[in-house]
Amino acid sequence: MKTRWIGKNVNFGALSERVKSFLSKKGFSRLGMEETNGNYVIFLGLLMNGRGVRRQLAIKIIGEPNDFEVEFLLSRRGWASKIVGLASLIGVGGLVLRRMKSEEILEALERDFWIYMDEAVEEISSSAKGSL
Repeated sequence: MKTRWIGKNVNFGALSERVKSFLSKKGFSRLGMEETNGNYVIFLGLLMNGRGVRRQLAIKIIGEPNDFEVEFLLSRRGWASKIVGLASLIGVGGLVLRRMKSEEILEALERDFWIYMDEAVEEISSSAKGSL
């Protein structure tokens, strides 16, 4: 998913720190960050669960402080939702249900991320206005 903000005058350094903090709190490790020309930031993270399942995440911040987009890219395995009926018929529904629960957790992560980003952008934008 991708979201665009216009007219917020957001400091990308401050926004990047907020993204990094969010990912750390959610259990992502190996966080990396790359900046090109001061307007393109990529966060790469790796999430491991108790069973060793890995998910990779990339968050891109592209644009200028007054007109930028944030993109949330999480590796997913969408096959589970497509075979639920068949799996139930052949007796492996429990495995599919676990996979679907994992997908629900990832969807909640993305939902939480966008709520967090809206708040972070507003706070950073407000502090920038207050310092003028």
